[in-house]
Amino acid sequence: MIANLLLVIFALLLVLIPLLFYKNDKPSCVILWKRLALDRNARMMAVNILALLVIFFHLVYYAASPSEIGVLFSTPVIFFLLLTKRTVKMLLAIRERRWLQVMLSILCIALPLLPHMLPCAITIAFILLFAFFFPSKQAADFYKTHYNDKDVDGKFVEAYFK
Repeated sequence: MIANLLLVIFALLLVLIPLLFYKNDKPSCVILWKRLALDRNARMMAVNILALLVIFFHLVYYAASPSEIGVLFSTPVIFFLLLTKRTVKMLLAIRERRWLQVMLSILCIALPLLPHMLPCAITIAFILLFAFFFPSKQAADFYKTHYNDKDVDGKFVEAYFK
């Protein structure tokens, strides 16, 4: 029962995180966006959080339905997510390529229609979520060139989510 409740919480996270954080210009969020854009270690930490979130989802999904084989299909993705430098490159590639975002989104919608593919779809959905919140190279360049401007934080948040 608890595992099923945690699965619902994971599904809600995919909705609540964008609602709470997308283009949020509160000071705490602006500090987070600046650190992600300017600090390499902060980006590595975000990738590690993504990997832990996906691992925890797989554990909860297996606890909810141990006879389900869908976890086996998305387990190799976990091992890839633990390679943080390559995962950073992957998230940047997803962030910069619109066609890749569309293809992965369609895949997230289509995979749950196939038997045993729900864990793959949710894993890809979390990767997409983190890719959309991952800073582009233009965001760091924007902040470095405009850090003395008035209302730089609001402009930075707009540039961060372009």
